[in-house]
Amino acid sequence: MRLNHRRERKVATVLIALIVSATACFETTPMLPSGAQHLVPPPVYALWWDQVEACSDLAGSIDAVKWYTVPGVSQFRYDGREAAGVYEPTAHRIIIAGNYLQHGSLVRHEMLHALAPTLNHPREYFRHRCGDVVACVGNCLTEAGSPPARGPEIARIEPSELEVAVSVVPASPSAGVFGGRFVLVVTARNPNAHEVVVNLPPSGDAGPSVGFTFGVAADGTGFSLSYNGRIYDAGAAYFRAGETKRAVFDFSVGPAYGDSQVTIGSYTASGGFSTSATASVPFVVMP
Repeated sequence: MRLNHRRERKVATVLIALIVSATACFETTPMLPSGAQHLVPPPVYALWWDQVEACSDLAGSIDAVKWYTVPGVSQFRYDGREAAGVYEPTAHRIIIAGNYLQHGSLVRHEMLHALAPTLNHPREYFRHRCGDVVACVGNCLTEAGSPPARGPEIARIEPSELEVAVSVVPASPSAGVFGGRFVLVVTARNPNAHEVVVNLPPSGDAGPSVGFTFGVAADGTGFSLSYNGRIYDAGAAYFRAGETKRAVFDFSVGPAYGDSQVTIGSYTASGGFSTSATASVPFVVMP
């Protein structure tokens, strides 16, 4: 069973729904939204924090962040606007709507703010380094702006010339580790000592070219999950000398197969960038 199209629709729906941090600076700390409660970060937040540190090349302590949630809502009102997630720098706190506590891309977005730390959305971090790790829609895209033009003097390479790797973190997922959550990390590295632009073949449909992809197949069962990300930002095809870009995909361990959910058993994970650069790794989901 392949859930590729279902997966794409779900991801698109979630990202469109996300309303993330505004760009205004706070002279005084705004009051917490109505109904906000102190949050003990779920175990998986430590895993997500590590992934944001990896893509951004920034370091900080997740324990230094003050965490809050507004239970039972998808958005809350904060400082005169509606939001699903907010990072507030004067108090170094993150507030997440209760319905999005387990949405990795939104939570990682706020983590990136806390690591920077900034309320703005610099392209370097929110699109170039971590564009496939954190959500960046709406105001984030506007602030990040368009990628700089790349001249014809920059070398062009084919996707197959990238060094692609895939890993499962933790290596043996378990219902008892990180609350049963784990991530599939796909990386693409430019092995050249000079900057390059990757030639992206057409997708074959009405959509833009394919970017990062993943596949998860349960050994001997016929069950599989797959996803073909699309490149909506031309900057995604640009790699600095020796640069590694990454994508993070979220999964959970459960009692039955589902969208982004797997059961105890043996699997093969694959990942790629575009259509001709792929890698795979076996992994076992433990009780």
